[in-house]
Amino acid sequence: MTKEEILAMKAGAELDYVVSQKVMGQGQEGLGFRTDYNNYSTDISAAWQIVEKLILGYVFNLYFDDVGDCWVCELFGGQQEYRGYGTAPEAICKAALLAKTLEWKTASKHEPKAILSN
Repeated sequence: MTKEEILAMKAGAELDYVVSQKVMGQGQEGLGFRTDYNNYSTDISAAWQIVEKLILGYVFNLYFDDVGDCWVCELFGGQQEYRGYGTAPEAICKAALLAKTLEWKTASKHEPKAILSN
């Protein structure tokens, strides 16, 4: 998924499904589209599980933007910054999905670096 595709997603079952797979690491059972995942993108208590999972690897910031009239979630990891927008749970989902998706794409573009030891 691209950044634009992630940011264009609406809160609901599809976003919840993708977040459960790519961020929360829940396996797919059977074929087809499941709808029994947590409501990560619409329920703040479910979205907070994402924050708890990612808090060790990222600096987390969530605030309401009066100008944009939406919640903004920022995740900072190393040299990268990921931002999601929408309701608070939707913003958390999108920032986490951006971090996990784009981080993997960035890492896969680079050659492995040698580890030097004494």
